[in-house]
Amino acid sequence: MTETLATKSALTALPTANPEAELILWCARTELDDRTICQIQTLLEQKLDWQRVITVAVEQGVLPLVYYNLNRRFGDRVPVEVLDKLRHYFQINTQRNLLLTAESIEISKTLADNQIDAISFKGPTLAATAYGELALRQFCDLDLLIEEHNSLKVVDILVSMGYQLPDPIARLEKRPYMAYNQFLESEETQKKYNLSHPQKKITIDLQWSLTERRIDRFFPVNFQHLNANSSYVTLAGTDIKQFSPEDMLLYLCFHGSKHCWSELKWICDVAEFVRSNREIDWQLVRSQAKAWKIERMLSLGLFLVADILRIELPELARQNIKIEPEIVALTGKVKQGIFERPLTETEKIAFRFKLRSKLSEQIFYLADILFTPTAKEWELLPFALPKPISFLYRTLRPYRLMRESLFG
Repeated sequence: MTETLATKSALTALPTANPEAELILWCARTELDDRTICQIQTLLEQKLDWQRVITVAVEQGVLPLVYYNLNRRFGDRVPVEVLDKLRHYFQINTQRNLLLTAESIEISKTLADNQIDAISFKGPTLAATAYGELALRQFCDLDLLIEEHNSLKVVDILVSMGYQLPDPIARLEKRPYMAYNQFLESEETQKKYNLSHPQKKITIDLQWSLTERRIDRFFPVNFQHLNANSSYVTLAGTDIKQFSPEDMLLYLCFHGSKHCWSELKWICDVAEFVRSNREIDWQLVRSQAKAWKIERMLSLGLFLVADILRIELPELARQNIKIEPEIVALTGKVKQGIFERPLTETEKIAFRFKLRSKLSEQIFYLADILFTPTAKEWELLPFALPKPISFLYRTLRPYRLMRESLFG
């Protein structure tokens, strides 16, 4: 890593830099060093819009960290009513996390009893592994990875536990394009089911692939690999299967990049995961990133930790950061998306396009993006095309994207 990266200030590059944003950034971590404590103390001496702090912290998924650090170190310097409100949100998040964790344990045990391999990722396993405490990360559902041939069996088990799949007839009435497999929203493309428990208010994202069909060539990792290299985390005395540290780090960088790092929480995930997993095999990380064609995603994820959060990474981690013009440009877009405004669909496409380092990968990605229709293409016509000519929806997508780009 060059001196430029080590000394660069994220906030000087943020057009909307303000004390509220700075406070959130400095609090968005589990460990505070002397420099961070000094920065927070200085910010607390200013007049702050505390409602903005709370709103942005919730939107960016880092309110637990903001409350945790302000309460334990600076409770006497935060207005009582503000600390009470932060505590209220923190307690709600903690109760929700405990409920989701208990449910994750029950599901894990039930699937194991039925001889079904399943891997939990994100949610409670990530909170425990990266943050060390379930209460310090915001998550709202459970993510479960299984083998595709077990999908119907797992659905039956979850239904027996009170979960429900969206009614297929009602779903098709609301979203008839779901019956057209070439649409992005179709189950064949998405490779997952969403089940919900009406009493517990819990949603399960049941997946048999970590990627959509149109982009799996850029992250070609299968369940067999992840299962063979899996590790375990202990939750309430129960061992829950999760990704290996190396696979999880790569997934976090892939997931954040896929969503254009639109939430600060995802950058914190990478920072805390690296901090808490000192034994990561960085040589393996590097070779896997190359094999899965996500070297730039890995580089960007680590760069964002150093640049936006200003957290010093271990030397072995820094060696995986290749500072290219594309990385610097993408970082600017991330800052814009977090603290200015959400990126437009066209900007997101351009963002993901730049994540591909090879021309062939960029061409494949652009072709998939340009010609995979979505609900917006369906809504573009006042009538539904018959299935034999439904391929024409593909031709509508580039037209719509061009029109939105030109006229907004």
